[in-house]
Amino acid sequence: MKRRLRWLGVCSSLCGLVLLLMPQGLSFLPAKRYDLLAWVLLVLPCVWWLIQGCLHAGKDAPQQRGGARIAAIAGRLLLLEVLALVTCIVFLSPLPAWLNTLFLLLLLFTLLSLLLVPFLIAFVTAYGQDRRTFAKRQEQEKRAVEHRGGWVLTSDPQLRHRYLRLPRLLFRIVVELCFLAGAGCVILLSVYGEAWGSGALHEAVRWCGILSLTVSFVGFFPLLFVRIDCSGRSLTQRVCLTDGVLSYQLYNGSMERREQRSFALRRLSKVRVSSRSITLRGEFACTLDRGTPVCRRRTIRLARCFPPEQEQLLLSFLAQRLEEDLHCKREKSALY
Repeated sequence: MKRRLRWLGVCSSLCGLVLLLMPQGLSFLPAKRYDLLAWVLLVLPCVWWLIQGCLHAGKDAPQQRGGARIAAIAGRLLLLEVLALVTCIVFLSPLPAWLNTLFLLLLLFTLLSLLLVPFLIAFVTAYGQDRRTFAKRQEQEKRAVEHRGGWVLTSDPQLRHRYLRLPRLLFRIVVELCFLAGAGCVILLSVYGEAWGSGALHEAVRWCGILSLTVSFVGFFPLLFVRIDCSGRSLTQRVCLTDGVLSYQLYNGSMERREQRSFALRRLSKVRVSSRSITLRGEFACTLDRGTPVCRRRTIRLARCFPPEQEQLLLSFLAQRLEEDLHCKREKSALY
């Protein structure tokens, strides 16, 4: 199939070249249409090749990195824009002012993309290398814990997707659907407002639009923060169980802005298990990027995204640890 398309493109270019070189042209076509037909036949294979290159950039060469793919796409887009501009100048002269402005903006945007490609290449390369280094370090830490007979609990992708379903659904209902409902009410009022007058229907639609837009705007940031928090927590959380010690780990950011926090359980006073989280209340030693631990009482919520066997192991450990800590607390109370 690809070979046939290549031959068809070569034949089209040859036909266009022959038509351009013919002194008389085709008698049944006007001169302007004849030139346009010859030009289209000549450049059509080039346009097809450039579009296919933009759509499939990097797929045939997996060794190319993200920056190289961006450069290839931007270069092909620039050539497409130049061909379109030349075609419009030759056959649609004089061009309208809006079309001149559009071509100018497109060319400037593509040239700016080409100038930014080196910075994008550097950023994408550094970001990918940082992710691989961090993943390798986490895997080494996991193997070290398992070598000592411990466990490392991580989120399961399918359970995490199920966990994120509720905040995603709330955001779509409260923010997106309410905004669409409010926008629909505004459109109805702008179209049929004069026909409805100031009756009950007009007031009902107006108040419905006001309430919908108010709910959408008020709920945007809180629900967005809840969705981001649930997504980040379920993605980065890790629980290490080794030598009878529970350590809850989180990280946020990337590259030099990455912060990794670790909460080592010292004393457990309360455990609450809900349908979405496991809440721990007690004394934890908080460590930021392997710094000095700081002990304080706090409440930590673990997203229930662990595989069932790992979660059962965690709950068994927490039940045993809670019983031991409460027993120690009762003994101390009896002494005093």
